[in-house]
Formats: sequence, C-alpha cells, structure tokens
Amino acid sequence: MSQILDTLKERNTLLAVNNELGRQLKLGPLIQAIVFHITDILQADRSSLFLIDHKTNELWSKVAQGLQFSEIRFPVTVGLAGLAARTGDTLNIEDVYHHPLFNQDIDRQTGYRTKSMLCMPIRNRECLVIGVIQVINKKNGVFTKRDIELLVALSQMLALTLENAILYENVLSSQRKIEALLKVANALSSSLDLNQLIQTIMGKAAELLNADRSTLFLIDKESNELWSSVLSGGDTKEIRFPSHLGIAGHVATHGITLNIPDAYEYPEFNRDIDRKTGYRTKTILCMPIRGMDNQVIGVTQVINKANAAFDRNDEDLLGAFSAQAAVSLENSQLYQKTSTMKKYLEAILSSLSNGVITLDRKHRIVKCNPTALRILGVPLEVELLGKAIDEVFGASNQILIRELDKVFETGQQSCLYDTDFIPPKGEKHSINYVVVPLSDDQNQSLGVVIVLEDITKEKRVKSNLTRYMSKDLVDKLTSGSGTLELGGQRREVTILFSDIRSYTTLTEKLGSNEIVEMLNEYFTYMVDAIFKFDGVLDKFIGDAIMAVFGAPLPLPDHAYKSVCAALEMKKALGVFNEKRIAIGKTPIQIGIGISTGEVLCGNIGSTKRMEYTAIGDGVNLSSRLESATKLYRALTLLSEFTFVQVKGRVFCRELDFIRVKGKKKPVRIFELLAETENQLGDNLRRCVESYNQGHNLFFNRNYPQALEKFRQALSHHPDDLPSTLYLNRCRACIDSPPPPTWDGVYDLKEK
Repeated sequence: MSQILDTLKERNTLLAVNNELGRQLKLGPLIQAIVFHITDILQADRSSLFLIDHKTNELWSKVAQGLQFSEIRFPVTVGLAGLAARTGDTLNIEDVYHHPLFNQDIDRQTGYRTKSMLCMPIRNRECLVIGVIQVINKKNGVFTKRDIELLVALSQMLALTLENAILYENVLSSQRKIEALLKVANALSSSLDLNQLIQTIMGKAAELLNADRSTLFLIDKESNELWSSVLSGGDTKEIRFPSHLGIAGHVATHGITLNIPDAYEYPEFNRDIDRKTGYRTKTILCMPIRGMDNQVIGVTQVINKANAAFDRNDEDLLGAFSAQAAVSLENSQLYQKTSTMKKYLEAILSSLSNGVITLDRKHRIVKCNPTALRILGVPLEVELLGKAIDEVFGASNQILIRELDKVFETGQQSCLYDTDFIPPKGEKHSINYVVVPLSDDQNQSLGVVIVLEDITKEKRVKSNLTRYMSKDLVDKLTSGSGTLELGGQRREVTILFSDIRSYTTLTEKLGSNEIVEMLNEYFTYMVDAIFKFDGVLDKFIGDAIMAVFGAPLPLPDHAYKSVCAALEMKKALGVFNEKRIAIGKTPIQIGIGISTGEVLCGNIGSTKRMEYTAIGDGVNLSSRLESATKLYRALTLLSEFTFVQVKGRVFCRELDFIRVKGKKKPVRIFELLAETENQLGDNLRRCVESYNQGHNLFFNRNYPQALEKFRQALSHHPDDLPSTLYLNRCRACIDSPPPPTWDGVYDLKEK
C-alpha cells in the first residue's frame, strides 16, 4: 500500500511540475525551473540541462547571473553530457572519477567533489535527441533504477515544453532582429558619405547588441591595411594598421567570427591600448563583413556587452546587421568610385587635345569639352547644353551633319579625314571628324560621341617639314610611327656633304639675280635626290648642302641610302648641266663627301633660337672628304666606315690612306664610281682595273711594278688624276725609298 501511495505522489508531482513548466515560455527561467525540480525530485545535489545546437554541433545552456542569463557552450564531443548526446544512451555512473571522459580539473578549480552522475538524453516526438539532463551526486547513495524511470518520465514531458520555449524564443528573437534591423536599415540608408556611414554603423552596432563600444574596420587591398575613421575633437581622423594585426586582423585574414568572453585571456589581444586609455576591455565579438562576392571587405568589432558575454543570438544578430552594413558600405563605396570616376572623366575630357561632344538620342548636346568649345568658337559650355547640333554646326557644315545623321540611322561609326570645319563664330579649322554611336547593354541607342581632331597646326607643320625631308618621312614622323626625341642623343648616322666647285669664280662671272636663280634650281635637283632616299636636309651653307641619313628618325641601311642619293645627285647634275648648256650657260661641277659614324643629334643653339642638327667627328670627316674631292678630281668620296656597309652593293675603288687636317687617326677613302661596274665605259673600266693592281703593289712597296700599272691605267684613261698622283708617288719612292716604319699615310694640309 505504501508503494502505491509513493507512486501516486510521484505522478502528482510530475503533473504539477509539468503544469508549472508548461506555462513558462522564456527559455532561461524555464531551464532554471527544470533544473530545480529535477534536483528536488531525484534528491540530488545539483542538476544541469543542456540543449543541442545541431548547426554548430555544440551543447549549450543558459545560467542565471544576477537578473540576467548568460549562455555557455561547449562541443558535443566533450564530457559525459556530450557522450550521452552523441550516443543517445543513459549514463548512470556511481563514481565519475573512474570514467575517462570526466574532467577532474573542474572539481579541483571549484573545490567541489563530484561522485555519482546520471546523464540522460531528451528526445522529441521524432526521437531526435534535443538535449541532455545531467544530475550530480545523489544525496543518499547512488542513482537507482527508479530514479532513471522518473527522469525518463520527466524528460518525455519536458521535450515538448522545451521545444515550445525554443520556438517561442526564436520567434521573439527573430521579431527583435527584424525590428532592430529595420531601424538599422533606415539609419544606414540615410547617407552615402563613407565616413559618416562608418560612424553610423559603429553606433548602431553597439546599440543593437547593448554593448559599450563598436568599431568598423574596412580593408584597403592596395595597401593591405585595415582602416577606419573616428571622431576626434569634432573632426574625423583616419586610423590605419596592417591587416594581419590584432583580433580584427585575425578575423579579416581568416574570415572567421571570434566571440571572446575574456579579452585578456586571448593571445591576439593587445593590452597596451587599455593601459594607455585606462579602459578595461572584457568581452569582444568580432565578425567579418562580406560583400556580394562573399569576399571579406571589413570587420565589425563590438566590445563589452552589458552585464554578460556575447552569445549565439548576438552572433546571429551581428551577422544580420553586418550583411545589411555590407550592402550600405558597398553602395557608399560604389557611389564614391562613381563620383571619383565622374571627376576623373571630366578631368580627362578637359585635358584632351581633341574636341569631344556627346549628343543624346534627340541630337542635343549633353557634354562639350574645352577643346571642342575652342573649335566651335564658344566660350562657355552652358551656352551649348541642350541645343541641337544642327543649330550649333550651322549651314556651312552640312557634310558633317549628314555623316552624323548616317550614324544615328545605321548605328555604325563614321570618319572624315582632313575636312574643313567652318564654325558660325571663329576661324576655319582643318579637322579629322569621327562619330561613334553610344548604346546600353541592351544595345539600345543612347546617342553619339563626336571627336574633333584639330589638324590645322599639324598641316602647317607638315608643310614646313617637307622643305627639310621627303613627304613619306614627314608622314611617318607626324603619324606617330616614328618617334622624334627632343634633346641631344647619340646615334649612328651617315652624313652627306656637297659643294659646288669653283663657286667663288662662278659668282664673279654672274649677277646676283642669276646666282640666286641658279642656286634655287640646283638645290631643287639635289634636295629631290636626297629626299628620294629618305635623307633629311640639315642645312644649306652658302652653296653647300648638309644632309643626314638616320636622324631624327632611325633609318635602316642609312649608309647605302646615302650612297644611292649621291648617285642620284650625279644623274640630276647631268640633267641640270644639259639644260644650262642648252641655253648657253656654263655647267657646274660638285664634290660629295660621305661618312658614317656616331654623332650627337638634337636641338642645338641658344635659348632664343635653336635648330635640329648633327655634330661630331662623322660630320667633320664628311666635310673634309667633300673638300678632298678636288685633290683627286673625284665626284664622290666615301670614308672606310661607309664603305664597309655598302661593299659589294656599289662599285668603288680605294683611293688613299689619309689623315685629314685636325685629326690624328688616318682613314681609308674610296671613290664612288657607279652602282655597278658594267655602268662604266670600257676605257674607264680598264683604267680602274690597272689602277687597283697598281694600288695594291704600291702599298706592298713594289714601286717599279706599281709604276707600270699606273702607266697602263693612264693609257686607257689619260685624265685619271688618281693614277697620275700614284705615278708621281712611285717615282718619288723609287728615287728616295721611304723608311720601313712608313705607314703609307698621306696628310692633307687643307680642310
């Protein structure tokens, strides 16, 4: 009878507990009440209730701390409660110190002695384990089979109550989150200024989580730094530090959330800041902010929650807040980038040397840069905005308007080159006119862009340049395919000097007008020959011509082209003299000196007047060779430096080994005779053949045989001055042989 009464009493107790707990929907007080009743019913010393977080695979509970409840969590793999949760088995342990999963350190730290323990999983109606009840230290002995039966009955009743409370708390939490986040969203959408937005986010994050402080750090990927803006004395101050330092740096680098219950126990925390400020940092919740591409763009750090540590709900709430903040931050950054790009594009338009006009779909002007305003002859852009382009261009530019209409109709780009543009106000311009259609990503027309390249000055420059070089070379230079570097630079070129023989005597016989007329006609023939092979006219020096091959633009094969120009000058001179003879005038003779070498090319002169020219040994040697043509009665002399680059491509003979005045080093010189040997007459060809043989014998000191060869040469061509010169040298050497140290060099006494 006593047993029956005890059973009824237990059942009544369970029903009373169930009715009491069923009215409690707040999870913290509910867990506290459950623990109290279980401890009382099972006559134990202590009890705990842990719920399973299946998302994080953790056990968690709420414990009372004064009037507040704080959350504790640990992995489901830890301890006896974790074992019961994982296996779903009830554990009744008489002495926990003999169980390997029990952590005795907790008892040593608290001074408490845990002996017996009963752990039982709580299952819902689907038999899924949702929590674990842990009862410690039965007051009278160990936990019995009856205790287990009572706890089973309690757990079955409590499962639905706990699920209802969890659901209720989730609903309340979601409602609070939604209300809070709506307020935050309104606050964050109120400004696009990044510094102001940072201040708003920091304030709202602290307010939302009931924390003392909050900081937002953004990642600067270019400098690999975290930065934020803080208010200091009414002004906004920017702070920066390397993106890997501190707790914020760890979160930014690894993209993980850190919930730190005691900052001073965390190794990454820097206590120096607290020591300097006198502030005491306790709890920290630090979370990455991710952009739309899931990349970390910043870090939110909340410090010191009021009267508690940050829990899972705080993490969820800060996560939702951070997602909203990310949208606002990216919108603000996009706005700043757009504003910066707008200013950047406006600066580009303002600095462009080409005129740019944009039109909308109705042919109205939307934008007009300063260069376009100058071409149109209009001082201010505001005078043109919104006006139809037909009205602005006027009746004088119908060709341009028709091209514009064609682009609007076809959607295809149009170009007109070297076109006259006559604005209603201002001077006529020569322009390149390009019209480009504008369309959106759906290929719908937005309007057009008109580009006006003013080539008026360029045409004048081209006209001037053609007086110094060929048109092809001018086109290459002005098109950009050739780069003209201003200032001095050293480069290998070939210099050609030409001069009229007996010019002083000629001028004494002719009047001044006839001299000018003759020179102009002569220079025309010679310059055309130079331009034909891409030479550049450096200058006229009286009756002399200086031409450069290989500057200001590099010229492949410049030595050969200079020699071809000399041969062309010889032909042109023949035509020029034929005309003079036909009208009873005296023909003229010229000399040409050519040498290849490194010279200094550049703008040379004073600050008030400069000219592009070449200076150096190569120039001086070419001038000396031109003078030496009189000594050998030769039309064209080449230095050995030019000859080595044209050998086998033109027909030459070696003349001498000379030392020009002002130089110590001798140079071998060659006479340019023709493009090929076959172009020579028979007598001259035989003369050159004998001459070459005699020349070799002479420099091998076989003077008697060399003498005979030069006689043979003169028998074929009596007027060959080089053969006569060497004939006389042979006789002198036979009469008075030179010493063994003689190098065969002949010193020129005149320039």
